[in-house]
Amino acid sequence: MTAQTADQWFEAQMAARKYACELSEGHRRCLRILAATITHPSGLYNLPTAGALVDSISLWPGGAVAVLLRGELATFDNDQLTRLVLAAHQDLVRVAVRPWLSHQDEGRAQLIARHLCSEYGEDDRYIAWDDPTVGHGVMEVTLHPRQASGRRHERHPGLTDLAVLAEKPRCGQTDP
Repeated sequence: MTAQTADQWFEAQMAARKYACELSEGHRRCLRILAATITHPSGLYNLPTAGALVDSISLWPGGAVAVLLRGELATFDNDQLTRLVLAAHQDLVRVAVRPWLSHQDEGRAQLIARHLCSEYGEDDRYIAWDDPTVGHGVMEVTLHPRQASGRRHERHPGLTDLAVLAEKPRCGQTDP
């Protein structure tokens, strides 16, 4: 039996929930990056999501993926952020991390509110999905697949470009 890749596992989860889902190659790249960085080596199913995994991941047009996460992304000791940046440059995927604004995302906010109620044993009629506290402590990580060349919104620098950038003096530093 062959092990499933992250994108194959996600497709199976969507099918099990009877969600119509057709993953593009861009979606597949983004899901594999999430699994290889944030949950490495355990797999996509261990993402620290704000709700049920398939409810916390949103597939966007053009192959982009957005995921709602709890916890933190950090360098060195908890090196998911470092691995995420390196994988983004290796696979040419733009990554953005920002606080999630539940009142601007009605569809997922209702699912997250319902998940929070069941997690804490509360009745969901007491948590208003549009209450900004529903998303308290939740970050949204978006991944947009890009290519090596093209217009600014189509391209992403690779690992070589990142290495050149790392060698440049930063603000407050002088050349040796």
